[in-house]
Amino acid sequence: MKKLNVQKLTLCGVMAALVFVMTYFPKIPVPVTGGYVHLGDGAIFLSVLLLGPLGIPAAAVGSMLSDLIGGYMVYVLPTFLIKGLVALVAWKLCRKDQPLLAMLSFLLAEAVMVLGYFLLEWALYGVASAAAAIGPNVVQGIAGVLIGMLCLLITPRLERVAKLFRRGMPMVFHYGRRWHLFSMMQKNLLMGDKSGGKCAIIVYWKGIPFPPKRRPDARKPCVKSLDRGKL
Repeated sequence: MKKLNVQKLTLCGVMAALVFVMTYFPKIPVPVTGGYVHLGDGAIFLSVLLLGPLGIPAAAVGSMLSDLIGGYMVYVLPTFLIKGLVALVAWKLCRKDQPLLAMLSFLLAEAVMVLGYFLLEWALYGVASAAAAIGPNVVQGIAGVLIGMLCLLITPRLERVAKLFRRGMPMVFHYGRRWHLFSMMQKNLLMGDKSGGKCAIIVYWKGIPFPPKRRPDARKPCVKSLDRGKL
C-alpha cells in the first residue's frame, strides 16, 4: 500500500466535510425514532468513487459529525459504524466501468444501511418504531443511489481534478476563450521555477503566453506570482 501523503489526506478531509454538509443540512426529521433522512449517502458514494478505501473514513467521520453536532447523541457511534460499513460495501463491489454493477453495489450498500438502522432502532425503541422508520430509510437509500449514479457519470472529470490537486494546488488560467486547470508542479515546470516556492497563474493575452523559460516577473501585467505557503 502506498504511503499516504498530505494531499490525499486533505482530499479525505474535504470529502468528509462534504458528507457532513449533505447529511446535516437537507434533512427531514423522522418523529417515530427521533432520527432524520438526508442526502448524505450520495456524498458517501462520491467519496468512495474518488478516494477508494480512503472514502470509508471520510464517510464514517462526516456522518458521525452530523449526528454529533445535531445533538443525536445516541446515533453517533452507530452511525460511524454503519456508514463506514456502507462505504466499505460500495468500495468492495463497485466497478466504475460497469454502471449496472455499480448500481447494484450502491443498492446493496443502502440495504446494509436500512438493516443496520432497523436493528439499532429495534434495540432502542422497539420493533414497531423500527419498522415505521424503514420507509423513510428506504427513500433515503433510493435518493443516495440516484445521486451516486449521477456522481458515477461525472467521476472521470472529478478524478482529473483530484489528480491535479494531489500533484499540487490546482490553479486556473485563461487561454483565449477557454479556461484550463493546471497544478503547481506543472506551472512551476512551465515557468522554469525549480525551487518549488513559487507558482504562477499564466494569463494569455491575445493568445500569446508569457515566455515559458523566463521566471515570473511581478512587474509584468500578464503574470501573477503567488507564494505557495500563503495559499
